[in-house]
Amino acid sequence: MRNAALISLLPCLATLATAHPRPSHDIRSVRKSLNFGPKHEHATFQVVAAAHDEGLTKRGFTDELDAQIAARQFLDRQVGAEGESYYIRKDSYTDARTGVTHIYAKQLIDGLEVSDGDINLNIDRYGNIISWGNSFHPGTKAQTSPSGETCAMMNDQLDAYRSEAGENAWGLVKSAAQVLLPSLGRHHHTVDPRIQANIQHVSHHIEALCDQPQKEVLTPVDALIALLPRISASSSSSVDFADDLVATPEHSFAPKPAPAEPPTQIISGSGLAKAGIKSHVPARLMYTQVTDGAPRSVWKLEVELESNWYEAYVDVQTGELLRIVDWAKDYSWTSDGPAPSKEHKQKPLPAPPKKLEPYTYQVFPWGINDPTSGNLSIVTKPWDTTASPAGWHEFPSASNPWAGSKIPGMNTTGNTTHFYTTAGNNVIAHEDWEGQNNYLLNYRPINESLTFVYDYGEPDGLAPREYIDFVITQLFYTSNMYHDLTYRLGFDELAGNFQAHNFGKGGNGGDPVIANAQDGSGMNNANFMTPPDGTSGRMRMYVWDTATPYRDGDIEAGIIIHELSHGLSTRLTGGPMNSGCLGFGEAGGMGEGWGDAIATLIRQIEEHKSFSNGTDVYSMGSWAANRELGIRHYKYSTDEAVNPSTYKILDKPAYWGVHAIGEVWAEMLFIMSQRLVEKYGFSSTLFPPIDTSIPNDYYVNTASVDAKGKPTPLVPKHGNTLALQLILDGMKLQPCRPSFFDARDAIIQADLMLTGGENACLIWKAFAERGLGIDAGIINKSPWGPGIRTDGFKIPSKVCKEHK
Repeated sequence: MRNAALISLLPCLATLATAHPRPSHDIRSVRKSLNFGPKHEHATFQVVAAAHDEGLTKRGFTDELDAQIAARQFLDRQVGAEGESYYIRKDSYTDARTGVTHIYAKQLIDGLEVSDGDINLNIDRYGNIISWGNSFHPGTKAQTSPSGETCAMMNDQLDAYRSEAGENAWGLVKSAAQVLLPSLGRHHHTVDPRIQANIQHVSHHIEALCDQPQKEVLTPVDALIALLPRISASSSSSVDFADDLVATPEHSFAPKPAPAEPPTQIISGSGLAKAGIKSHVPARLMYTQVTDGAPRSVWKLEVELESNWYEAYVDVQTGELLRIVDWAKDYSWTSDGPAPSKEHKQKPLPAPPKKLEPYTYQVFPWGINDPTSGNLSIVTKPWDTTASPAGWHEFPSASNPWAGSKIPGMNTTGNTTHFYTTAGNNVIAHEDWEGQNNYLLNYRPINESLTFVYDYGEPDGLAPREYIDFVITQLFYTSNMYHDLTYRLGFDELAGNFQAHNFGKGGNGGDPVIANAQDGSGMNNANFMTPPDGTSGRMRMYVWDTATPYRDGDIEAGIIIHELSHGLSTRLTGGPMNSGCLGFGEAGGMGEGWGDAIATLIRQIEEHKSFSNGTDVYSMGSWAANRELGIRHYKYSTDEAVNPSTYKILDKPAYWGVHAIGEVWAEMLFIMSQRLVEKYGFSSTLFPPIDTSIPNDYYVNTASVDAKGKPTPLVPKHGNTLALQLILDGMKLQPCRPSFFDARDAIIQADLMLTGGENACLIWKAFAERGLGIDAGIINKSPWGPGIRTDGFKIPSKVCKEHK
């Protein structure tokens, strides 16, 4: 019992581990957040050395439909029949740039989804299965059974569906087992025979379940009440919360494209506001895995609070919280650092030209990290026309997620909605001084001439609020530039990017980033919430009180880029509709590390004037925090004297938190990118050319097709552009809840898909430099970080012989 009690406290200790002795001037802002879950010791990520040719690849594949067939045949053999053991999620897609199809499957037991039973299956453009991750529970039984009340409700719903819809509408209804059968079609008048069989199969499961000894289960409202003390700061009692809460089944015979499959129950009522909950709470009955034993029945609850957005799994019988992921991720602070540096005073700004073209912005341009690394410039129409074909300020009115709202600066003309303010298809930026997330009518600069040229007042001693127009413009500009860059590298509509209108290219629209400048809910930090595709990501940027006058985090591009990278990595890992893959442990840590790594690659565009081994040294948050070291334990550098991090360092209690874990991952990615630069040189832009069919200085090759008529992937020519591309491609290939080893292997496979493995040896050596070689390992691993790791510095000898 004593050991069990100690184990139960470890997640709390992991959270406290980052609380180092504070300096006299504490600059951190603490936001309560909860993330934990079970071990998935059985989870695997396998890179397939040879193609699976058992009838899957011999005939040559031509399109995504072929890949779906291959996936079904493969999964039927590996885990059981579709509709009984798994279903394929509708957010599976084919990457137009690489030709790789990413298939996402969910486990089914007794007709119910296993929340953390995930398979991601990667199929190349020729139909070869190249890798797959699998966290399906190896058993087929669950621990709990429905109550008599639940069984009666299931059967009543089953009868109602039959009488109201008729047999021909089965393809559009949810099963009586309270889960939308994922294999159901979207046909209004016909039903695939397999679908009918699946429904009959679920009916049989209902009968079998309800014949078992029955136990009482919590209602969705009871489950929410049990959860609230863990996540809410409200002082109201649970009785107050429950006064008028009601859970209503949501039935619809029409497809709902966003934000996710229709939930079984919707919890509503005024008690939600008393508990600090911002909107209704979707609830679905399903299973979730535990560290030991069979999966347990849970209510999955999605709870949006002021500063958190939780995906929580509550046991239907005990009310125990078994797993939880916070969709909100912080910038955070993991280093005390040296004393504050001297105050920075910018050079006098040049006077802007008297006549400006529309769509002009005065900003610190792309690549300038903060006011110490460059000066303001006037930029005009800076968007990428492939990523933002309608620019940054307009989209078709039919796709307006704010239709009916009188947003200042919004004008609808014909079928087009125009914004004469810092809002548009990708981003809506504004102040949020009250910190309440009531963004629609919050202040943003309006200019019918579309010239957003405002003064930056810090050099004159002004407080951030006194130059809010400039700050919002900068936030709008940096966020849109990030959208356009990552779009060109593969974070497009199908991959789940953030856009109001998707131009008919797939994915779920209606989800531009909501970007809060000078958010009043905190200081000295930033955070980003990433719900599933189709619901807007929300970014909060804060003022920092680390200098006089105060500094605004919106002006340090690296902070914005770090936060936006949470949206990128969350939607690319495990698929656009699964926001729970990077919650805690090494997976959560890498979610932080990618943000630092991408921010560093972008700032190098301006600061990397020349390269020689070990001379590039970069901090995170140095300007905002007013500390030369920045807010991490070490700066990022190839020099081990500057940054000694290796895989083994994660064993230290100070590295159990996700931000500290992320520092180590970001350092490994920094080593990799620098080694690629040594080999291939450095590009002064990360943006690919618009026309890729003509020779250019970005790609080694031009757009073409191979001997089989398949488009050939375009290979970046320079080390930094190649590194960034491999990082994004690796996110798409890796499994849900990846380890360091999984993410490393996914990047190596990304290089195989892109270059034929030309850089496999170099990449292995880069990771091995910091202990993630082929002989690295971990035992006694916990899901939130601790374990006993072994640094490994060896590389596969065969790989380096093949690629000298």
